[in-house]
Amino acid sequence: MSSVIKALDLLVEYPHLQTYIKGFNGPHGFMYTRETETHERACQLQLEELLDPDSMHSGGSWGSLLRNIQAVLIGVMTREYVIEQAAEEEAHMNIMRAKNAELRRARAQAEADQAEEADSE
Repeated sequence: MSSVIKALDLLVEYPHLQTYIKGFNGPHGFMYTRETETHERACQLQLEELLDPDSMHSGGSWGSLLRNIQAVLIGVMTREYVIEQAAEEEAHMNIMRAKNAELRRARAQAEADQAEEADSE
């Protein structure tokens, strides 16, 4: 959800892209719809350049990002809710990172214990 906030912050300077996202209802979603009208196609390309300059999004993550942005722009979801969700995601990730670090330490200790045991035999 932090990517949604970053995108919303970027889009402040592009009201025409906000308008495009708000009104988008392509038959194949943000993921697969290929615009044929010149203005809409230009908006689609500009969004890709602005929000995904390194082409790192999968189709699913791209669609999810834009649907979340759309939800905020049309008032279905608040920016504050997105910020709360991002904080919860970050807290969850911190817990998972701590657990992974603990597992790595335990694994290293077990390997050291095994090596020590093998040396003493």
